[in-house]
Amino acid sequence: MIRSRWITALVIPTAAFAVWVLWPLPVPEPGFPGAPTASGGPVLVVHDRASAAGFEAYITEILRTEGWTAFSERDVSDVSPDALSTTRVVILPWSTPITETLATTLTEFVRSGGILVCLGAPSTLQSLTGVISRPASAKYLLVPPRTQEGWTEDITLQVHGQTNELIPVSDVNVVARFIDHPGSQAGPAAVTTRRYGAGSVATWGFDPARTIAYLRQGDPQWRGEDRDGQIGPRATDAFVGWNDLGLMVRPQADVHMRLLRSVLEDLLAERGGLPRLWYFPASEPGLLIVTGDAHGSTAMAIDAGLGLVERAGGRMSIYYDLLRSAWRARRMAGRAWR
Repeated sequence: MIRSRWITALVIPTAAFAVWVLWPLPVPEPGFPGAPTASGGPVLVVHDRASAAGFEAYITEILRTEGWTAFSERDVSDVSPDALSTTRVVILPWSTPITETLATTLTEFVRSGGILVCLGAPSTLQSLTGVISRPASAKYLLVPPRTQEGWTEDITLQVHGQTNELIPVSDVNVVARFIDHPGSQAGPAAVTTRRYGAGSVATWGFDPARTIAYLRQGDPQWRGEDRDGQIGPRATDAFVGWNDLGLMVRPQADVHMRLLRSVLEDLLAERGGLPRLWYFPASEPGLLIVTGDAHGSTAMAIDAGLGLVERAGGRMSIYYDLLRSAWRARRMAGRAWR
């Protein structure tokens, strides 16, 4: 009896453990989870389902990041006067095909008080945007001070992808200009705004969605190449010679997003604005938790970061894993001794 009890006590847990180890688990579907669907709202992002290329889907991620979550999406073939009846803002991504019929619809939309953000300058919208575009080779953008954003001096940003200089053919307001390199003289218009009837239109001479993605992810053409001199693939391989290190004092991708949001807010200001969620509302005190890889940071680099925060009136604390840090210190001390 005693032996059978011991056998039972051993067999049942062993069998349960074997089932737990060997039972087939569900295999997740390959790929990345899809982006949240649009919830609907007064902002309409137009897409071209017939085009497989481009970064138009990233526009919605920029809107969410900048606090505009109430927007809808529609294929360019489905845009009509009825579809725009409850819309206040229309955003046309780069290279969206605009037929003469759609151009007429959008012109009437703006004339009646709507706002159009045109990321590109289609020839069919020339009378509306007030500009014609011409291919350019500029790689930098010069943004004058914008006091509402706290930008008290000119800001230079990199631009990736195709650029088209905007040549005014009507009265337009130039928001930003292309330049050849940091510090060079301001060149042709890159971002413009224009009043038209009761509405307004803003035009970009480059694709901000592509620029932001490339600034964050590097050059996709270098995928799989070993470029940083270190053995094996590393994330830095895609950025060697890609980002201008002289401009790294600013988070360029973030500033590009702020510029898009700031221009749109300017156009909305006299029309009541739109509700927007923001992570630092009304300059109220807040807490920002930043995660990062700091295993190679020196005490001097940490002090510099703390100084930047303190000079802006903030306070910053840095936490380390004490056990792991102590182990690393002993390990490095051992190496030095050998």
